[in-house]
Amino acid sequence: MITAKRTLVAARDYLIFLMSQSDSMLSVWQAAIAGEPVIVHNTKLQPSFWIVPVERDGKVLGQIDISPDSRVLGHSYMYHDPNDLSTCPSSVTRISAPEVLKLADQILKIIETLGLPARYSFTTVHTTDWRGCLKFG
Repeated sequence: MITAKRTLVAARDYLIFLMSQSDSMLSVWQAAIAGEPVIVHNTKLQPSFWIVPVERDGKVLGQIDISPDSRVLGHSYMYHDPNDLSTCPSSVTRISAPEVLKLADQILKIIETLGLPARYSFTTVHTTDWRGCLKFG
């Protein structure tokens, strides 16, 4: 698995390549930067690939996916229309660690009303790197 630093280099290089393309969906990426890479784990909690947010003005416009061996897997947008960025989140994970905790508390309260025992564990490195687990019984 490549490091976050190498991932960021690969994403920046790809962002430069994308800026040379004439694609109207990419027009808003002109002033954007590659943000902090986030590693994605598979269901066995093994590192699978990296996502690098493409950020501008506090919003995530899209992401670039990077493989464990630094190949670009592709990119995606967080909007349907480059003239309307209102749907763009502030985090590439689309939800922050505090929002996850709040949602988990709400879910546990609903489960408790059903009389089912449940608990959750939650770990966080920073607001965009978190992992949660909800267990019953």
